[in-house]
Amino acid sequence: MDQSKTVNQLVLVAYYSQSIEAVSRLVEDFEKRSRISIDAVIVVDNGGGIAQADHSGRFKIVAGDNEFWEFSGWIAGLDHADPSAPGILVLLNDSYKKNWSIKSPGRGVISKMARCAAGGHIAGWLDNFSRFSRRPNSRLIVSDNSLRDALRESIRGSVRQYQSRLRGGEPLFDKRAERILERWMRSQHGRWTGTSAKTRWARIFIEHHVFDGVAPGNLIFYPSTWLGSQIYGVTRKLVGERR
Repeated sequence: MDQSKTVNQLVLVAYYSQSIEAVSRLVEDFEKRSRISIDAVIVVDNGGGIAQADHSGRFKIVAGDNEFWEFSGWIAGLDHADPSAPGILVLLNDSYKKNWSIKSPGRGVISKMARCAAGGHIAGWLDNFSRFSRRPNSRLIVSDNSLRDALRESIRGSVRQYQSRLRGGEPLFDKRAERILERWMRSQHGRWTGTSAKTRWARIFIEHHVFDGVAPGNLIFYPSTWLGSQIYGVTRKLVGERR
């Protein structure tokens, strides 16, 4: 591989998408709205609806087991990402467009995340958890490819934390956090239905711990300040950006 050529890779976990055509449309929309150009796409088929031979060009299809939702999917996808390619890695799942969208406020956050990753870091998204606290949101992760292994191991570690709590019969959240989450989930009309409603506590726990294994010097969160999160929260509502 030409080491002077930057290659941006996308690991996309597909659960709702049932064809490579649907995946292709989603990727094209993400590129247009995020303004991140993607050179190679590793599609992890967690829903089992995409033919493994149905790919060409920049798409590579990987079978996923959906054991730990997008998190195990990302681990599988990162296993197939080119480790030698200079550039950024974007982790996404196809809840994009279904549950959340990108307009000008989100585009501003994502642009900063992409620049951060291009500068040699892992960029995570911090979302409002309560009025005065924020927690990681895994709607999108952007990383320098040189940190691929560190990111993959951190995601694995968050899954292991969940498994350990489950085996030990420990609660995933304390009572205060449960109250906050219950209030937040009630505000997400139509988002948590069917199977997703049964697994939401586990998925949110893993999401909140997904960066625990990343060295602090390698990790930068956006919006970078509490005030920035408040401004983002207000502006996204004004322009109708779904979260």
